[in-house]
Amino acid sequence: MKNNIIWAVILVIVVGGLVTFAVTRDDADDQTETADTTMEQGSDDKMSDDKMESDEDDSHSSDDAMEKDGDAMMEQDGDAMMEKDGEAMEADAMDGEAMEVDDDKMMAKREGAYIDYDEARLSDANDGKVVLFFHAAWCPTCIAANADITANKTDIPEGMTIMKVDYDTASALKDKYGVTYQHTFVQVDAEGNQLKKWNGGELDTIVDRAI
Repeated sequence: MKNNIIWAVILVIVVGGLVTFAVTRDDADDQTETADTTMEQGSDDKMSDDKMESDEDDSHSSDDAMEKDGDAMMEQDGDAMMEKDGEAMEADAMDGEAMEVDDDKMMAKREGAYIDYDEARLSDANDGKVVLFFHAAWCPTCIAANADITANKTDIPEGMTIMKVDYDTASALKDKYGVTYQHTFVQVDAEGNQLKKWNGGELDTIVDRAI
């Protein structure tokens, strides 16, 4: 009887130890699983944070690149606009110079002239007409023609230059054009070559006879 009691106590102790071991083991497994889960979540959270940081860096890089591209485009556009403005201003300046030259030419053509002989003015024939008037102070018809031309200077056509030559002193010119009679008109070119010659007449005749 006593032995049975002893064995019963031993059995209870053994069974209790096994139960305690099993419970302890389950708790350890649960703690291990919980730790693994926590580590896994921590790893996932870290990866998520790294990804967000990487995305933020990429966003900053993209913003920087866009800003640089914008600056480059603005600079190029500014340079292009300045270049175009410069070309436009240069073109306007050239047009202004051309207009000024044209205006000068038009002014020169608008004004007819009656002057004493000046060899340099033979060049007026480049874009107009030059007529030499062989005048003698003692010649009545020469005096009348001179008075008529002088009184009607504003009626001398544009581009026409009439130059009065002293018949008594201009021997070389008389010989060159074969002038033997005062009140003679000789139209010449810019090199002084004779184009046409006639005797007599006043301003209207000069205008009608010149070619």
